[in-house]
Amino acid sequence: MEANVASDKSATKVIVASALGTIVDYYDLFIVTTAASLVWPTIFFTGLSAAAKVSLSVITFGITYVSRPLGAIIFGHFGDRIGRRNMMVWTLILTVIGVGGIAALPPSSVVGVAIGVGAIVLFRIIQGIGLGGEWPAASSLSIEYVSRSKRRAFLTGWIQNGANIGLLFASLVFTFVSTVFTKAELLAYAWRIPFIIGVVILGIAIFIRLKIEESPLFRELKKENKVERLPLIDSIKDKWKTMLLLLPTTFFVIGAPGIFVSGPYVLDVVTASHAATDAQLSLAVSAASGLAILWALLGSFLGDKFGRRGLMILSSVLVIIFLYPFELLVKTDSYALFVVGLVLLNGFFKIADGVTPALISEQFETRYRFSGAGFAYQLGSLALGIISITLIPFIVSYSGGVTNSFGPIVIVGIISAILTVITVAVIPETVNKPVK
Repeated sequence: MEANVASDKSATKVIVASALGTIVDYYDLFIVTTAASLVWPTIFFTGLSAAAKVSLSVITFGITYVSRPLGAIIFGHFGDRIGRRNMMVWTLILTVIGVGGIAALPPSSVVGVAIGVGAIVLFRIIQGIGLGGEWPAASSLSIEYVSRSKRRAFLTGWIQNGANIGLLFASLVFTFVSTVFTKAELLAYAWRIPFIIGVVILGIAIFIRLKIEESPLFRELKKENKVERLPLIDSIKDKWKTMLLLLPTTFFVIGAPGIFVSGPYVLDVVTASHAATDAQLSLAVSAASGLAILWALLGSFLGDKFGRRGLMILSSVLVIIFLYPFELLVKTDSYALFVVGLVLLNGFFKIADGVTPALISEQFETRYRFSGAGFAYQLGSLALGIISITLIPFIVSYSGGVTNSFGPIVIVGIISAILTVITVAVIPETVNKPVK
């Protein structure tokens, strides 16, 4: 079909616009992670016990993942009925509200602890709704623009690789802020600078997305009057088994790195041991994220040659092997060994990033791809959110502190990776198959 064909220039613009959303998503993830762990306990969670502060740090980080499935449902419905491109703009507008609201929030000394925490949770929920529609919008539009390419994993892999770029940029920004400003200045106002930068980046991303065109496959679908009335319901009816099989994979890709690499929990563990300063922690994430870009590129390149499933299984097996040694490296209280462990573990996780958009999006047809892929992907976010706001605080409290809790939480990661290996082996391979 003629409508299926997109020019290389148009496809490149779409890939860039799509990747920008993930860059902003994970830029936000890291600045919230760092602020929740290193700043907010002092300015928003005042007067609370150390355990309560850790729990609130994890909860304010994880609550957005609970609201993401709602965003996937809302934006998925309209994305499959109206179009992917417009939804890509609205997802970022909601994210602007969330990030900007946090940047402008007064400390608890002005508004009180209850209002401060409540406002953070509200803005994080708004962010979560926007970000819940972001990934499926970007992956659907991109896979449909490059539907005839033999490099679909490599091209769409840039969406997921945007996570590593976003983490790298955010960690460098926070390293700069932590180095240039004193601790007092950081707590007083400088912590807001990365959030303001995030709002500016979001504005640029919105402008670029307004310049791209709708997906060729969706335009063809609309022209033939084949748009689904209830796309999510239809996708669940047809693909509920696939969605369940993808749940361990989406948690492995989103949730496990959020716990062990980029989330506040692992930073709290290292901070509790006094093994690193705030700037050193940001620098460690910078190193891990910078090298992860190469790991993800390798994964996407090989994913087009050997299949999506094989690379996902390879990533999972490497994580299974290395998670316990990573725990031992963290517990040495050596900053250098922590960095080595973080770089290796993050790299093993990120091999899977290269094939994730293709693996998931290619499982669903164009008529309900946005809804189906989005819902399946954000189930992993929901799992992370539930674990972050329930299981991790419980384990921390039951273990008698954040350091003692690391072993049980490593077991959670290993179980996640094992389930990924088992379920991915059952999912149909889509390499070299046409995108319908």
